Amino acid sequence: MKTKFTAVIILSAMLLTACNSGNRSADNIPAETEQTETMSQTVTAASRTETEAPETTTVTASETAEETTTTATEIESPKIENVSENVTLDIETIDISNIVHKEHYPYRILFWGDVAAIGTYGSSGSADKICFFDVNDRSLKGKITSPDGWDFAWQYHCIKGSGDILCRVELYRYNEQGGRENAVLVVHNDFSTEIIEGEKIAIPVGSHNISDVLYNIYDTDSDKVIVEGFEDTKTELGLASKWFDYKFPIGNDRFVYLAHGFERVLGFGCYDFTKGKAVSFPDSEDFVPVGYHDGKIYAAHDAWGENGCGELYTFDAETFEKKHFMSSPAAVDFYDHTNYYMSPNGEYIIASHHKYDREHYSGNKNTIFVISPDSGEVLAKCEFSGININSAYSIEFIDDSSFAALNVFEEEIYVFNITT
Repeated sequence: MKTKFTAVIILSAMLLTACNSGNRSADNIPAETEQTETMSQTVTAASRTETEAPETTTVTASETAEETTTTATEIESPKIENVSENVTLDIETIDISNIVHKEHYPYRILFWGDVAAIGTYGSSGSADKICFFDVNDRSLKGKITSPDGWDFAWQYHCIKGSGDILCRVELYRYNEQGGRENAVLVVHNDFSTEIIEGEKIAIPVGSHNISDVLYNIYDTDSDKVIVEGFEDTKTELGLASKWFDYKFPIGNDRFVYLAHGFERVLGFGCYDFTKGKAVSFPDSEDFVPVGYHDGKIYAAHDAWGENGCGELYTFDAETFEKKHFMSSPAAVDFYDHTNYYMSPNGEYIIASHHKYDREHYSGNKNTIFVISPDSGEVLAKCEFSGININSAYSIEFIDDSSFAALNVFEEEIYVFNITT
């Protein structure tokens, strides 16, 4: 059985690409072990047959005005320092406590223009609901539950739709023989749903479409395997298994992928559609690619590697030359984490540093850094004291100059805006 690991709460920018540029790190819980609730229509790839409808709730703004309408509030003592004269960082706080009121643990948020969606875990620890709300007045619009017998895998893939389709969400389940079955949950603008069994989520990459469900990466336009993985069925826990995750595009015809083994990162590579060839980057084991800029792939060294946590390197996309780019902009102790992200256009690097308080067994300080990908200089930073934006909670760009983070424990969204 393939086990993929995810860094929860990945925000996708406009969802032009898969929401799973998401980090599936080996430090987190296997998504395939999640179990979920209720169902909608069952539609096979060949024909669509209606069955019992799922629990789908549509709520108008007037019905929930008293309960869900909130205003942005000041976060607890954020300290913003604009280091460069040419760059300004500001922050907005969105209270979502009423949106997820009486729901369980929120773990991921996505934006589609004026509509946003928050995924929540149920009491059993499974991904059980998606709550849709209006970004402007914070009113709850509707909720979708996972179909009966299926599990949400939307922390990996949730693709923006078009026309009367709001989005498509990846589903999975295991049959009696232990084999994995896939499906796509189609969510319409009126929040009605249908299931297409046997279909994979197609991730747009330039003018191509791919899927990285299970071990391989597929060209979904031709339904061919283009990066082939391996399922180890001979050893306990499948320790020799190897699978691949899509990370980000390079232009129109190339993309970067990450190779995983059981609880470890095996390295990364690049697939070129024009050449029909996948190339693994040498000496990239324990490196996680975060973005592309000026002919170079930026990759963070794994926390358990010899260089420690917070080391960022560049790999030339043509020659594979590897160079150390920078160390963490904050002092790193053994329990600390520094995670890196890059804007879609490669103009900014974001470093999110989580300081761990060993005496009280909690996170007591988080700092967000805006960094130049050319010089490695810090352009701006925002420090939070006493607020836990744990580094396991991914930051992703909304567009080229704004990004967001979800504070799970306080049920708030922090939106960061970069201006020049």
